Amino acid sequence: MNDGLQLKRPPIVEAVIDIDCDLPPQFILSEDLHKGIFGESYPVTRVKRTHDHRFSSTDELQEKHQRLEGLQFVSSDEKQLVQIRRSGFSFNRLAPYTTLDDYIPEIKRNWCLYKDTTNPVKVIELRLRYINCLRLPFDGDAVELEDYIVLHPTSPDEARFTFGNFLHRYQLVDKETKCLVNIVLVTQPAGEGHLPVILDIEAIGKRNLEADNWSTIMEEIQVLRSLKNHVFKRVVTEQCLQLFQ
Repeated sequence: MNDGLQLKRPPIVEAVIDIDCDLPPQFILSEDLHKGIFGESYPVTRVKRTHDHRFSSTDELQEKHQRLEGLQFVSSDEKQLVQIRRSGFSFNRLAPYTTLDDYIPEIKRNWCLYKDTTNPVKVIELRLRYINCLRLPFDGDAVELEDYIVLHPTSPDEARFTFGNFLHRYQLVDKETKCLVNIVLVTQPAGEGHLPVILDIEAIGKRNLEADNWSTIMEEIQVLRSLKNHVFKRVVTEQCLQLFQ
């Protein structure tokens, strides 16, 4: 993995790029139209709908309405997908993950297909999210979290309590770029010899960019990438990084 981290066995289970747009009023999310555009490379289609229910004063159901919220086009190996949302475009890559550089040409290709069919007015927000699974050594008793994670919860009485599980969330603001960073740490059930800890890092840039200017969009993605790497390397310890070498 390049991405500035140089890990032989990256803990990434999913990487997501979201590009939110200001779309024209006449835009209509169409299953048939977009399936024809993305279906050749992403043959599996999944539909996301919301259901609105309206009730009378007597709690009787008066109206039930469905709305198409998004379409997911999934590759045949189900490791990669393109999402068309009412608010924009997304690209997801699941493990195995190599480096963002390997996926940029495909992201650009699909963004251009999306742009040419939806005609977004502006790009108003970009998000780069990486979900990592840190499999920490666990002997069935306890894990010394401070050996692996810098930002970790502390017990009110370490002599008496150990953590059964935890959920920790932070939001940071980068003073230089004004980008936001969401950090979530949450445990999963322990496995044989390890405790999985999910480290979810999302870097967010609220911008006003021309949808036709891919180079400007790419510059912003690289800013978010650098910010995400900076945070990752400061959330985990060197001992933790060694688990993925």
